[in-house]
Amino acid sequence: MVKNSLFILLMVLALSRCGSGVVETNLSKAYNVEDANNNQGIEIANFDDIFLLAKDEKDGVFNEVTVKTLDQNKTFSWITDSNPTYYPTIKTADINGDGTKEIVIITTPSTGSDINIQELHVLRSKDLMELQIDDPLTYINKNIKSSISKSHGTVKILIQTNSQKLDKVFKEEDAGLWFDEVSFNNHIKYELVENKITATLLGTASPSLVVVSVKVDYDQNLKAIDLVISDIKE
Repeated sequence: MVKNSLFILLMVLALSRCGSGVVETNLSKAYNVEDANNNQGIEIANFDDIFLLAKDEKDGVFNEVTVKTLDQNKTFSWITDSNPTYYPTIKTADINGDGTKEIVIITTPSTGSDINIQELHVLRSKDLMELQIDDPLTYINKNIKSSISKSHGTVKILIQTNSQKLDKVFKEEDAGLWFDEVSFNNHIKYELVENKITATLLGTASPSLVVVSVKVDYDQNLKAIDLVISDIKE
């Protein structure tokens, strides 16, 4: 009887140890998976099983972003603001008309009182390869001419393309500093509507005076093909 009781006790202890071992192993695996995800960064955006994980935060921006899908991930040296207000957006669209949706990500690398600059990234879904897109600022600088001239307290601004012309007049006192020509460096915004990409840039005649808006259209190959200037009323 004593032998039977001892045998049963030994069996219970053995099973308890096995059970403890299994639990510890499972917890360890879960912890390692969590660590692996944390090493890729914190989640800053997600859409349709596509996740953005950011890390290497310094001076208010992330300097590294990982794009993660259900079956692959890839890390890019993209800069984007670490303020949640300016976290990236993700969309999918068949931009090039090949029947497969591309991944479209808009980041915001630079913000401030007179600055708001976005960048657009287009990735192939099958391998997360980033496709090249024309720089809208380069396209504008090639296709728009502008001048700012001062005379007797009056400032005249001329903005023109091959098909459009815009004249504006200000008082010199309207700004403490006037540029020599209109600058499009500090305000860049991208949009994706019905599989088409556009970039809108604001032109400034002084650090804080916006005088014109320019919309740049893109084709299926991510090439800038046209632009339209619009007046901005004071």
